[in-house]
Order: sequence, then C-alpha cells, then structure tokens
Amino acid sequence: MRTPLLLAACGASLGVSLGVAHAASLLDAPGWPPIPGHTLSICLLAVGVCAVVAAWRRRRGAMPRDYGFDPRTLNAPDVTRWMNFGLWDRPHMIFPEACAALATRVQDAAGIKDGDCVVDMGCGYFESGVSLCQRFPRVHVCGLEVCDGVVAAARSRVKEARLCHRASVHPGSALHPPFPDCTADAVTAVDCAYHFTPRPLFLQQAARILRPGGRLSFTDFYLNQKTHSPFLPAVCWMIGGSITHTRADFVQMLTDCGFCDIQCTPITQSVIPGFAQHVRDRARQAPLTFLPFVMVSWVLQWISCDAEYALITARKVQVEEGSIPGECNGRPTDGQQSS
Repeated sequence: MRTPLLLAACGASLGVSLGVAHAASLLDAPGWPPIPGHTLSICLLAVGVCAVVAAWRRRRGAMPRDYGFDPRTLNAPDVTRWMNFGLWDRPHMIFPEACAALATRVQDAAGIKDGDCVVDMGCGYFESGVSLCQRFPRVHVCGLEVCDGVVAAARSRVKEARLCHRASVHPGSALHPPFPDCTADAVTAVDCAYHFTPRPLFLQQAARILRPGGRLSFTDFYLNQKTHSPFLPAVCWMIGGSITHTRADFVQMLTDCGFCDIQCTPITQSVIPGFAQHVRDRARQAPLTFLPFVMVSWVLQWISCDAEYALITARKVQVEEGSIPGECNGRPTDGQQSS
C-alpha cells in the first residue's frame, strides 16, 4: 500500500474517533477524559492503525521521497512552499506570513549575525533559509533535509533566489548531519525537532557542529508531566513524531550535551489555535483537499492537553582551550550541490 493511502486510512480512523469524542463534548475537559463505549472501540482501532503505520515505516528504514502532498495547497494563493504550523501573533495573517513569523522567531532567538554560518536542520523546501539570506546579506546557510525529492525542490529554490554562492541544501538526517565539528555559529530547527528520535542524539549532533559559544534554537513539544494519556504515542505517530520528554528533561539533556543559558518558552497559544483555524477556514472552501489537515489540527489540539509547544534555545559552553576553530563556506561536505 502506498504511503498516502496508508496514512489516509490511519487519519480517517483517528479523525472519526476524535469527531465522535468532540461531538460528545468529551474534549472540553481540561485533560484527556475517559472515553466510554463505542467511542473507545473507535479509538482503539485508530491506535492499532497508527501502530501498523509506525512499524511499517520503521521496517522501511527510510523516509518517503517527499511529504505525500504539495505544500502549495496550504500556501495558496501564494506560490511559496512554507511547511510549519506558523506563529499567529497578529490578526488577519495568511499562512505564509505566519510560517515566516515562526521561522524569524526561531532565527532571532539564535542570535544570528550577518556573516554567520547557520545550519538549518529539517529545512524542508528552504523557505526559511531564503528568508534568512534576504534578511542578512552576508550570512551562509546550510540546509539539511531527509527527503530526496524535497532536497531537489529546495535546491531549485536556492537557484531561483540566486543564493548559490552562500546557501546550499544537503541530503541527510539531523541525527547524522554531514558537517564537520565546530563549523556552525548557529543551528536552527523550525517545527521539525519532534521528528528527530532519539532526541538526545539530535542535541549531541547540534553540539558537535556548533562552535564554542554558538547557539541552538528550535521548536519542539515537551510534556507537562511524566504521566499522560496512553493514546499520546499513537497520536504522535500521526504527525510522524514522538513526545516523551518534559521541560526538565530537555534542560538536563542540553546540559549533558554541553549547553548553557537554556530557555524553554511556551508558545502553544500563538501557534496551534491559529493553524487549526486556518485549516478549518480553508476546509470550508475545499473540504476534500483540506480534510487531512483538519485531522492534523485535531491531533495537535489533542496533544496540547498533555504537552506544550515551545521555543527552546541554548548556548554551547565557551571552551578556552582545545577548541577547533573550524571554517564554514556554505558548501556541502558530502558532495557538490548541483549547479
């Protein structure tokens, strides 16, 4: 079965269960409520399908060539390919504006200066990288993306923006980034870190490629408490991620990786409701096209009962002796970008 069809079956099952629960006003409770009777049966069906999807994806051992849909669906009428939940901090924002606002928030939190070398993990179609290059005319951005088809599209975006002299896109995983030690002034990950499992390995790799004093800035979910609904892992699989750490866990993991000045800033209310409203508004115009995104918005609202969506920043400890100065020229280290 092809990936979109399998995910559609999974999404339909979970969407029905959430719809029934919502119709019964069960989601109005402050936490994850007990779900009785036939609704529980539907939820268990959803959990089972999610488990099959997760096992199948792990067995494949690779991500699909692309995300299974054209992101321009969300961006229309704009022709950009932004791919994040957005930061909806102003009234009457459209999707590309909200996505750009979230990327800018993450980049600003990294303290990026003109002339810096920035590694953007999970760069997607490189819209955030283009935005950063436009804001800083001498910055170098190295994007990293796991889906081959998206890498090709992102490289086309770099050419289109005429940024080949100071921007590049590399195929690879954030768990094994193809960059030398101590080469980046900043590492960012906009709305993708919850896909990086195990999370400590991502943090270790970010610390490895950062220069001493460099900054890490990313968005992720953290649990409000260790105890959570048994449905949470299955729901997280719906968005291809995992949420297993509390705020204290993140602080400890970052400290163990050699970071200091750690900050975890919850931004849930500026992100999830705005994205959910956007896809609901679009679904009124094209119900079949936007039904999967509506189900994703339900999933996010359900996750928000147990977790916070947060901006997490940290600085790599400055080492006075034994550090490797490194050098970044904005070019791939594991093969040349096509020209």
